[in-house]
Amino acid sequence: MSIAENLIRLIKTLTGNDILAVVILSMTPFIEVRGAIPFALGLGLSPFDAWLFCAMSATLAVPPILLLFSPVVALLKKLPILNGLICALEEVIGEKCQKIIGRAESRRKKRGPSRRKKAFVNPGNASGGDDIYTAKSPDAVKYRLLFFLAAAPIPLTGIWSSGIIAAFLGLDKIKAFTAIALGNLVSSAIVALLMRFFIKQMPLILNAVIASVLCVSIYTIGKIILKSLTRDKKAD
Repeated sequence: MSIAENLIRLIKTLTGNDILAVVILSMTPFIEVRGAIPFALGLGLSPFDAWLFCAMSATLAVPPILLLFSPVVALLKKLPILNGLICALEEVIGEKCQKIIGRAESRRKKRGPSRRKKAFVNPGNASGGDDIYTAKSPDAVKYRLLFFLAAAPIPLTGIWSSGIIAAFLGLDKIKAFTAIALGNLVSSAIVALLMRFFIKQMPLILNAVIASVLCVSIYTIGKIILKSLTRDKKAD
């Protein structure tokens, strides 16, 4: 019996309900819809039902992430035993935000404003300063990045990554939720469609998902712990 089959049996035993198991997996960090949809199909759900339950469940997890991440982090930082780890976590998130936004900004500047946007140049700015497109673009870029982070069904993306980045950057919660929810629908649809064509390879796909989740989890946790130890050495 494969790892995937053992996992399906274990989760079904623990939850006692197939739908509840799918809901929990859809909301779980690192797993989310890219792991929950293959799991749902392995339980016998149709591709449409798998897409619907997983997409809705993952979307329900977004508001708590946006609303509670910053307060919970602030509370945990007050505990001496966790202060180093939480500060390291913030550094990891900050580095990821800077890399993603920096790449997007550099690409936008290389492309320059579109012809349509050039029509909105401020006529009172004779010095050739920023136009309306340039002035408004930073926030627009961030919300587009949230959408693409949620829509890409690959490791280190999804509702948790995009939700935490939105909370870290202090973005508007309603706009951030809209971008993430739409991206999550796209990600769920992509995974469901792929699974429809590769249904016979379901055990292999589930094993690959499990392996990727383990690798990403170990990498992320290891990076946070390493940064925490580095901070402690500098403090000493």
